[in-house]
Amino acid sequence: MLLERGPSTSVRDAALSKLPIGPESAHAREFETVDPTLSVVRGQGLGGSSAVNGGYFMRWHDGDLRDLVAVGPWSATQIAEAYSELDWVDGTMRVRQWRDDELTDIAAAFEDYWSARVPTRQPTDRRPIVGLNRVLSNNVDGQRFSAFDGYLRSAAERENLTLVSGAEVRTLRIGDGRVTGVEVNFDGRLTTVTAGQVILCAGTLGTAEVLFRSGLLDGYVTVVEHREVLVRYRRRRAPGTAPALLQTVVHDAGGCEIRCYSDDFAKFIDRIPAWGPAIGVAAMTPGVLGQLSWERGALVVELGPRDPALWRGGDAVAAGVDSVSRMLQSSEFDHIVEPNSVAVSGVSSTSQHACATLPIGQATDWYGAHRGIDGLRVVDGSILPHAGRSGPHETIMMLACLIGDELIH
Repeated sequence: MLLERGPSTSVRDAALSKLPIGPESAHAREFETVDPTLSVVRGQGLGGSSAVNGGYFMRWHDGDLRDLVAVGPWSATQIAEAYSELDWVDGTMRVRQWRDDELTDIAAAFEDYWSARVPTRQPTDRRPIVGLNRVLSNNVDGQRFSAFDGYLRSAAERENLTLVSGAEVRTLRIGDGRVTGVEVNFDGRLTTVTAGQVILCAGTLGTAEVLFRSGLLDGYVTVVEHREVLVRYRRRRAPGTAPALLQTVVHDAGGCEIRCYSDDFAKFIDRIPAWGPAIGVAAMTPGVLGQLSWERGALVVELGPRDPALWRGGDAVAAGVDSVSRMLQSSEFDHIVEPNSVAVSGVSSTSQHACATLPIGQATDWYGAHRGIDGLRVVDGSILPHAGRSGPHETIMMLACLIGDELIH
């Protein structure tokens, strides 16, 4: 049985030119944070966040995986094969690289600028590099292809699988050191569903919420986030409709990701303020430390200091912001950027990448099993061992493939 908090219907419009996470979306859930300028929005419904995100599907760098290979049960070859199951030609997640003729004008200028200054990843290589990386995306003809599409849709009619939507798991039922089921909220009515094994895949924040409420977490729990600084500018002319929010990035030597956003976020997300287009500089590795806690029956989310100077990797972010400012004011961008319009945002943002609250091999065993409660596993961003140089989506699914293979066999 699969219990899903969100609706049973798919997102009506799966085009990557829109992110269905606005305030009225039934497929998105907002988590407030202690910083009133910062909110976190995660997907809910079949496919979870993969059904609403920007279609960025990138592996971690080899260096990000070094410790996992050194002390975990998998070889580098096994990890590469799990990635390939997802992203290779005809892989389960229909991953492809954006074509040259699909790039926006700002993305093309960004690539022209950086390709003259840093190495460029080859189109046939799925592994990202320190340098320029054309984004790999899980989409079919510009339509978002979710984890549900890749793995569950074909299994949905099986007699041994029941999909239940609108089912908010509130707490775990535990007896004699073993999970016995879950307490579920169906439209305000609490029901107990018995189970010999429970696998939590509620996302880092959703899983923490269930574990705190069940008494399996207490105090303060460390969380890692990819915090970001935006460098804004004004365009000389309005662009056309972009096929996706993010098509190309630079991974720099300092552990930052420089993100060439295609246009104003308001063009992609309904009913949010328009602030203008921007290039982002995100602190990827080691990532910014925050903490989760539980107060008055609610999850408290704190994603690190507001001031980038206080972040781990703050110096690298400052250097990245300087390089982006120089880029936007260079002659290579004269045809796009209005003179004297480049400005660093005074409010730092987030990548919606909270992870590593229950690091695999530490808080859980190598297959996501809870240390202390039999029959309970966690398989989502919670179990990432740390932050990576790329976003977490593909690596979470890679670990799910490895864990799933072990459970099957």
